[in-house]
Parts: sequence; structure tokens; C-alpha cells
Amino acid sequence: MPDLIQIDKELVRLSRSLGTAIDEYETVCREAAGARSDYDIAKARALLKADGSSRELREAEATLLCKDQMTECRIKENLMGALKERIRALQSVISVQQTRLKYLDEGETLGQRR
Repeated sequence: MPDLIQIDKELVRLSRSLGTAIDEYETVCREAAGARSDYDIAKARALLKADGSSRELREAEATLLCKDQMTECRIKENLMGALKERIRALQSVISVQQTRLKYLDEGETLGQRR
């Protein structure tokens, strides 16, 4: 019986962690979308102002002019990916713990029938 209680407590803790990660993911998704928009707008404006003699030079100049927005955007997008993986990992662990709980509970029930 102690194993059942421990697994149940762990499931509660993991479920809370999953809820927190999902909330964080939603927030980071909004932030990443905002950062991507800021970067795209900054790059478009920089391209319009760029003086390079070729397309490649104008692109390079525009990239340098909006490097801070690009960096912020990439950080947010990578954080979004990391949180998505964290959610998947938590879901997997919860699934494993639920399976353990089910089999231990069935074993306890069978043991009581004998």
C-alpha cells in the first residue's frame, strides 16, 4: 500500500508541474510571436534604409541593424521549444506512473481476493 500512496503523491506533483509548464508555454508562445513580429518589422525597415550595392549587402546591413531583435526572437523561440519538450517529458512520466499505479492497484486487489 505505501507504494500506491507514494505513486499517487508523485502523480499529483507531476500534474502540478505539467500545469505550470503549460501555463509557461502559453506565455512564451505569445512572447515569441511578439518577438518574431518585432524582428520582422525591424528587418523590413532596415532593408528599406540599407544602402548596399547588392541584395546580399543590403541583407547583411539589415541583419546587423536589427541583431538585437533577431537575438531576442531566437531566444524566445528556443525557449518555446524547450518548454514543449519539457511538457512531453512530463506527460511521459505521468503516463508511466499511472501505469505503475494501475498494476500495483490490480496486484493489491488480487492479493486481497486470495
